[in-house]
Amino acid sequence: MQTPTGRTESDKKFPRFTFQYTQSLPNVFENDFTFSKIDFKAEYEKQYLNRQKTSLLLQAGYAMGDVPITHLYNTSPNNLTKETVIQRITFAGRNAFETMYFNEFFSSQYLMFQIKHGFDRIRIMRKVRPSLVLVTRMAWGSMENPEQHVGPDYKTLDKGYFESGIELNRIFKGVGLGGFYRYGPNQLLKFEDNIAVKISYVLDLGL
Repeated sequence: MQTPTGRTESDKKFPRFTFQYTQSLPNVFENDFTFSKIDFKAEYEKQYLNRQKTSLLLQAGYAMGDVPITHLYNTSPNNLTKETVIQRITFAGRNAFETMYFNEFFSSQYLMFQIKHGFDRIRIMRKVRPSLVLVTRMAWGSMENPEQHVGPDYKTLDKGYFESGIELNRIFKGVGLGGFYRYGPNQLLKFEDNIAVKISYVLDLGL
């Protein structure tokens, strides 16, 4: 919709596709890195008459050249390196891997897939109406020229990364709670290290 202040999206249409190309500028401000990156994202949402919703997200990226580790893909981690589950409680990301620790994985090419299914809000009390969301995320990746990155310890996603969780959003005044579990070939030895508890916040406009 065209408005006096610009265009406003009145109806969301899917699927949506996003492409991005990044190119470094060598010999600018003493930069000696020459690399390029290609990124792709596809989104799809399906609304149902019973107010349930299924969301699909696919992301992929490919980095070429002399890429510094700061510009490689870390697959959106959102977990603190702390000893206990309670110490690791933070706010949930929108499409982040909640059980993946910061700087744990790096890839020069990756593929990520996410599926979410949200149910209609459940009325428990007049002001307590949480919405249940089931989430599953997975990612694969690899590292080209690992000999270029020395120093920090990191892992790759050659065997894949998998996590699933349950979110109870908008429990009270937009605040919710979620729990996530990490499984598969990159599961950690200690059971509690595979668990992440997150606080969510959704801006509630009274709907």
